[in-house]
Amino acid sequence: MNIKSLLKFLISVLALILADRLFESVYFDNYTVVLLFALVLYLLDTFVRPIIILLTLPLTLFTLGLFLLIINGFIMYSAAMLVDGIHIPDFWTVFWFALVYSLIKLGLESIFIKETKWKIKIEKY
Repeated sequence: MNIKSLLKFLISVLALILADRLFESVYFDNYTVVLLFALVLYLLDTFVRPIIILLTLPLTLFTLGLFLLIINGFIMYSAAMLVDGIHIPDFWTVFWFALVYSLIKLGLESIFIKETKWKIKIEKY
């Protein structure tokens, strides 16, 4: 595991904690549960999410990508079912929680992780 992956994991944990503060009905028992939940979420995102996206590709294309929000909610709900100590009342709460978590994580990654995709080289002739 390199530093960038570790930083992304820590950002994920921080995003979960911040999203937890915004939802009164969602809560974690302790910070160990948050770490475990982030790990399970990472594993599901890495291995299960691509398979689900591939299987639901026609529906995702038909809805112009909006079905990906449902998939994100399903992945988050599955992770919550696998980890004891997180309390989420229903699917729609976890759907909105997943959306807020994703937005917070995107914002934190844009601040702390600098990825340069374009390299511009200026030469003097």
